[in-house]
Amino acid sequence: MDETFSEIKTVKDIKGIFVNIFPIFFKTKKTIGIFSMCAYRYDRHLKKESFDKYLVLREEKFPIKTLFKKGIRVPFKKYNYYFNIYKVSVECDKLVNNPPQNLCKVNFINDDTNLVMPMIYNLIYYTKYLGFVGPLYKFKNHNLACYFRQTKKNSIGVTVRSQNVTDSPKEKIKIFFAKLLSCLTPKSNIILLYEKEANKYEESAMVVYERLIDMGYNNAHFIIRKESAHNEFIKPKYQKNIIYAFTFKHYYSFFKCHKFIGTESVPHSIELRAANKYITRKFIKKDYKQVFLQHGVMYMVALNPKSRGAFLKGVNEMPMDVKVVVSSDLEAKHFIDLANYEKEDLYVTGLPSYDRNIKKEDADKITIMLTARLWELNLLESDYKKSKYYQMLKKIIKNVPKELRDKVYVIPHPLLLERFKNTDIKVPDILSYDKILEETNLLITDYSSIAYSAFYRGSNVIFCWEELDECMKQFHSHLMLNDKNAFGDISYEFEDLGKLIKDNYLKPQSKKYQNRYHKIVEFHDNHNTDRLIEYLKRDHII
Repeated sequence: MDETFSEIKTVKDIKGIFVNIFPIFFKTKKTIGIFSMCAYRYDRHLKKESFDKYLVLREEKFPIKTLFKKGIRVPFKKYNYYFNIYKVSVECDKLVNNPPQNLCKVNFINDDTNLVMPMIYNLIYYTKYLGFVGPLYKFKNHNLACYFRQTKKNSIGVTVRSQNVTDSPKEKIKIFFAKLLSCLTPKSNIILLYEKEANKYEESAMVVYERLIDMGYNNAHFIIRKESAHNEFIKPKYQKNIIYAFTFKHYYSFFKCHKFIGTESVPHSIELRAANKYITRKFIKKDYKQVFLQHGVMYMVALNPKSRGAFLKGVNEMPMDVKVVVSSDLEAKHFIDLANYEKEDLYVTGLPSYDRNIKKEDADKITIMLTARLWELNLLESDYKKSKYYQMLKKIIKNVPKELRDKVYVIPHPLLLERFKNTDIKVPDILSYDKILEETNLLITDYSSIAYSAFYRGSNVIFCWEELDECMKQFHSHLMLNDKNAFGDISYEFEDLGKLIKDNYLKPQSKKYQNRYHKIVEFHDNHNTDRLIEYLKRDHII
């Protein structure tokens, strides 16, 4: 989620504003920083004495050093405008526990004023997003990197994320020449398919890819990392059109491609939060079509702009020419009402991966999986025991009846999996989430879309909503499910879990929950892929 001042419409709407003029990002051995000319203004009724100025990132404040103590004042209408030159340095060690995206704000303080205002990237390009990023600082004791960047609403933000493959000088050279070659060669009809972080081969993109190869579409290619354990799932018949991630062919195909079919947003086809101007500018240009297959039914957390911006039509990396696969008219309405889509943008077919969803007859596992809390991503890397995600998992495990604890699988969300391997929670060797669901009799989750896949197979679901309000506040959203349409029992207190587990384990699904589920997921005939292929032909995507 890209954190921005989305409520700000025009300069007049804000009490104060701080605008950079050609900022320069820099780094030192311990800091990243900004050096820039700037212009700022605030209401005239505020006293004109000097202010102490700070750059604010979450809870941390970093002093801003200005050339002129009071700035050069230019009176204009009801505002006083000031020009100055400033420098600010951010101590990177103080950012280790920050979430991936952090918005910069400016704090002006004196004896009677405490003014917080947004920091605009550039006065000259006031509304233009060009994807500028500063030099990367790589942490010595953590697999993290941080850097300043221009946000999509032309503010300045700081990204704190895992170190990327595309950060290395070698990869940057390959990307440059792949981009150059893509500009010199004729147009291509290549279709790229991919799943989460180009690291999986088990969801709807895999199902569609294999169907396309079976039908003779040799222009269809699947992107996957060479080191992915899922490579062993790929049968010899489908190996020929595999493209390994981070090869020259991958970069070249990415720049040539104008048709992406995937279970996630397009950045997953290359690398999340890539700090490379050629990659970023392809997303800015949006000169491609996308078929968004969904990795799971998205009728769960509401698609509000602040919470799920990556999935809004025409926003961020999602192009205007996008089609979304949904599982019912109810889910289609969710996209229409909250995410800018039209009826013709939606393929009401059901998810192709559900055509292959099975559950073993002897399935007896109790699987616990909570959805990702991205605001705790880096905290799990640096001090996992302080994470509420970790703490909630511990509370759920504690309330599983002792006689059933040997049946428990704890599987963190895929985006958090690597960070959990060094915790004191035992995580099974997860080769495939799909394979785990085949063995699952009861799923315990908060509001993960994995609940839909588990229930489709015949498993019971328990929803843990003890921390629902707090999490929805972080998402800036609300839950689409409630006690009247949820297709499983709901736990509001951890102490309730023991009884609910006994009531649901090795028990058939109730008719009440089946009826609720079928209103959200309409198709159960294993022909979702057939329906989707017909839509793809109709719209000349294949």
